[in-house]
Amino acid sequence: MHLKDFTPATANGYMRAIKRFLNWLEKNDYAHDLRARHLDKAVVDEHIPPHLTDDEVARLLNSFDTSDILQLRDKILTMLLMDTGLRITEALNLTTDDVDGYEVRIEKAKSRVGRVVAMSPPMVRQMGEWIRLRERMPDSGKHLFPSNVATRMSGSRFHRVLQRHAKDAGVTTHVSAHVLRYTFAHNFLNAHKGDVAGLARALGHSSLTMAMHYAKIHDAKAHEQSVEASVLNRVLRKDSEGIRKGRKR
Repeated sequence: MHLKDFTPATANGYMRAIKRFLNWLEKNDYAHDLRARHLDKAVVDEHIPPHLTDDEVARLLNSFDTSDILQLRDKILTMLLMDTGLRITEALNLTTDDVDGYEVRIEKAKSRVGRVVAMSPPMVRQMGEWIRLRERMPDSGKHLFPSNVATRMSGSRFHRVLQRHAKDAGVTTHVSAHVLRYTFAHNFLNAHKGDVAGLARALGHSSLTMAMHYAKIHDAKAHEQSVEASVLNRVLRKDSEGIRKGRKR
């Protein structure tokens, strides 16, 4: 197993754990001359995270045959990930009891801190219809998105489903559950003018560090946002208007 087998973020998480362990050994005289702090971090890819355009989202969703209960399930799950920014594991761990009106409660979160996320009105309608129709699945159990044998649906299977439907829809962007999460982040930042702190809460991050990674998708609008946010742009606007009026006279 090599570091290249993991994403940079995962690899760095393992490296931090190793450093803590080696430092503990050194502190307690179980080992000598350990240089844990010299372990190199994995190089993080600084590319801008991909996200789906509105047209790609529409084509992807239209590729599902909703007369098939399994394809309907996959479509609703796809929509939920884009609508709320949930991690695929969080979504697959949901039960019908976790959905309450327009809210979804996340109990088993990666950060170990539960949270509540809100669904958009279209998602609320689709989710209500899905909860009613999912009873048609044999032994549907309590999972919100059960497999066809009443167990928890697997993330790897969902990934294969997404790949197949993206190909059928002519979507050239590499589509995965994480890209759906990036798509949520992209639209959140556009709607809330780069509110990284709000995005961190919505995504369930315990710090702003990871949310800043998602914020790279919003960098293209940084100049426009800076101009709009400038105090001088507001305070001196009246002076500029007064100058223009004076010239007209």
